[in-house]
Amino acid sequence: MKLLKTLLKIFAILTGLFFGSILFIGLILTYFQVSPTFGRSMEPTIMDGDWVFSSSIKQPKVGEVFLFYCRTSRCDTAGGMSLTKRLIDVDQNGCIFVQGDNVDALSYDSRDYGRLCPGEFEYHAVVISIIHL
Repeated sequence: MKLLKTLLKIFAILTGLFFGSILFIGLILTYFQVSPTFGRSMEPTIMDGDWVFSSSIKQPKVGEVFLFYCRTSRCDTAGGMSLTKRLIDVDQNGCIFVQGDNVDALSYDSRDYGRLCPGEFEYHAVVISIIHL
């Protein structure tokens, strides 16, 4: 009888660990991602081919690099892909001004297409770390 109780406790612990691990992995896959970057608009901060580790848990603050989807043809140069830019400003209406870090004008950003207002963009994730290859 004592052996059976011990085995049931071990089974309960293993079951809890298994389902806890599944939940943890699900949260990681839902709110964090690692993705490659393409283009030179964020050089020298992010080089073409670097990978970024990003989180969708919070919205970006001014000065942070973030990924977003552009929903207007004015800035959709990446064929519907997520764009990576630095958030420069958010006005009182929630319209954002984004800019690449490339000082050689190799970035197509709000300097070209203007502010993006709510409905024209969707926040995707804030860059947490850059993996330089």
